[in-house]
Amino acid sequence: MPTNFDLENIFIVNLFGCLLICLLLLTSRWRFKDNSEENKNLTILMICSLSNCIADPLSYLFIGHPGHFARIFIAVSTSWLYVSIMLTSFYWLRFLAAHLKSPLSQLHNGCLFVAIASGIFLLCINFIEPLSFSLDDNNFYHRETFYNYFLCIDYGILIDSIIFYFCTRLRGGVFKSFPLWAYLLPAIIGGSVQTFFYGNSVLSVSLAISLAGILVSLQNEKLFRDQESGLYNRNYLNFLQRVSAKIRPTKMTAILLTVHDFRKINLSFPQNSFIQNFAQMLKTAVGDRGNSIHCDGDEFLILITSQENSAIENCLQELQSEIDKFNFHNASPYLLAIDYDIRPFDFSQDSFIQILQNQERKLFNITQ
Repeated sequence: MPTNFDLENIFIVNLFGCLLICLLLLTSRWRFKDNSEENKNLTILMICSLSNCIADPLSYLFIGHPGHFARIFIAVSTSWLYVSIMLTSFYWLRFLAAHLKSPLSQLHNGCLFVAIASGIFLLCINFIEPLSFSLDDNNFYHRETFYNYFLCIDYGILIDSIIFYFCTRLRGGVFKSFPLWAYLLPAIIGGSVQTFFYGNSVLSVSLAISLAGILVSLQNEKLFRDQESGLYNRNYLNFLQRVSAKIRPTKMTAILLTVHDFRKINLSFPQNSFIQNFAQMLKTAVGDRGNSIHCDGDEFLILITSQENSAIENCLQELQSEIDKFNFHNASPYLLAIDYDIRPFDFSQDSFIQILQNQERKLFNITQ
């Protein structure tokens, strides 16, 4: 293992990584107000990335310096770096699952937990018996056999995220999309450089760049988001119409909803809290079956990637259950009720915009 490295360069590179993450934290502080699962995981991912950029230069600080203190400092900071990189991969996958509205199964979560826990256990053992890395008499760092085990965990979770993404995409089509390469490309390049060329401290900064890629993608996605509800908006419907030839599966069901006394109920609650509550009801009812859109005012649209009666009925039953819970705890003088119209359609054959306009006319006549 080479022992030559440029400590000044390592600190400067990671300083830029810290500055990048701090800038991302400051410009994304509005996310901390939203306690969604996606934002929780994204926040932890940002903290882990910042931790990487701090731990990486610290792990080099006392390399080659004799003494018991230097030995302990190197061992602790290096172990911290191993753990923070594992957690970065772990929370990337959890963020992806939350963003795609496709929760990880208990078995999947269990396997990830075992992988992370086994890595932490090995690092604890490493203080007694050097299995993952060792320090020689001059406190120079050397990789040991189980270093490869951590590579398997880190790259294994990244590969797992790719498989998970494409499996989810097969089920949900265009509704389950994310520019995966924006995170993976910098992470894989940085990890490969640092693995094969020891002394080049680029992995932590590469993960910071990956994080920037996630946030830029989310910022672009805001064009398709309704600011009040957090659901998709009509721009998203226009986008779906443009890419309709690529959507799989093409056979879907549109459920257009109108909320009775929407304006009165909305005004009886604190600012935007009702519409946000109703949006959460829709997300819970739809799950990974499709997606929800806020069309305009009291109009909401559910798109389900199925035309089976069971899927449609289950979605509507779950939505009614959420409405009943809301009404039971509702302190306002108005009860929540909806009208809806169900239309099966095929993106490869039908004009989705025309179908939506027909639904809107039908519901308008019903409510008059």
